[in-house]
Amino acid sequence: MANDFDRILDECVDRINHGDSLEDCLSAYPAHAERLKPLLRSMCGVQQAFTFVPSADAKRVARQKFQDALGKQQKASSNPIFGLISRPIVWAAAVLIVVVVAGISVMRPGMNPPSLVSNPEGNFIFLVSDEPNAIGDFENLNVTISRVGLQDAQDTDNWIEFTPETNTVDLTQLQGANSQEIWRGDVPAGQYLQLFISVSEVRGKLKSTGQTIEVKLPSNKLQISEQFEVAPDSITRFTFDITVIQTGNGKYIIKPQIGESGAQQEQSIESKPGEIKDKKK
Repeated sequence: MANDFDRILDECVDRINHGDSLEDCLSAYPAHAERLKPLLRSMCGVQQAFTFVPSADAKRVARQKFQDALGKQQKASSNPIFGLISRPIVWAAAVLIVVVVAGISVMRPGMNPPSLVSNPEGNFIFLVSDEPNAIGDFENLNVTISRVGLQDAQDTDNWIEFTPETNTVDLTQLQGANSQEIWRGDVPAGQYLQLFISVSEVRGKLKSTGQTIEVKLPSNKLQISEQFEVAPDSITRFTFDITVIQTGNGKYIIKPQIGESGAQQEQSIESKPGEIKDKKK
C-alpha cells in the first residue's frame, strides 16, 4: 500500500512539473486526495519561488530524502508529543525537503535538461493529423497545443520538450491523409518511449446549430506510448493523430489515435511549419 502511494505521489509530482494542476491530480486519485493535498500544495508553493525541472539524479536523491523523512515520522509517531502536531504539517515538511534538495541538485551546472529550439534544417518534424470519427459534426475544431514532450528511453525521468511554432490546428482540415507540421528542430538521437502534447484549449463550431463549444480534457494533456528512434543520419517525422468522439448529450471529447500515430524515417524533406501535407504514416 505504501509503495502504491509513493508511486502515485511520484506521478503527481511529474504531472505538476509538466503543467497539470493540483486539482487535476487530486481528481485523478480521489482515494488518496486527503494525503496528497498537503504534500502537493507545499510542492507547488516552493515551485512558485524556485522554477526548475528535476533531473534523474536529483529525483533519486530527493526520493531517498523523502523516504528518510517518512522513516523519522514513523518512529516519532510512537511519541505522545507527536499527537500534538498536525499530520499534514509533518507531510508538508517532508515534501519540502524533497523539493528543496531536488532544486539544489538541479541548479548545479550541467544538470539542466535540454531546451529545444526550432530549426528549419532539424532532424525531427512533428505533425498533427485527425482520424475521422465525429469530426463531420464540426464546421471547425481548433486545438491549441502549448507544449510537446518526448520521454527518453535510457532515462525515463527525462522528458525533452519543445514549444510548437504553429500552436493552433483545425482538425477539420486534417482528415484522411492530411497532416500539418507544427514544429521542426534538432532532437538528440536515441530511443524514445512516450510522447505527450499539452492542450490549452479545444474549441469548435457545430454544423447543425452554428454553436461554438469548448471540448474539455480531464488533464489538458494527450499522451501515447509509442517507442520510436531518432537516428543521427536521417530525418524523423512523427505524426500525432487526434480524434474527436461524441459521448452523448451533445458532449465531445478528443483523444489520441494510437494506431494512426507514429514515426517515419526519411533522408530528406522540404516543408514549412504550419503547412498541410497530403501524406502521413
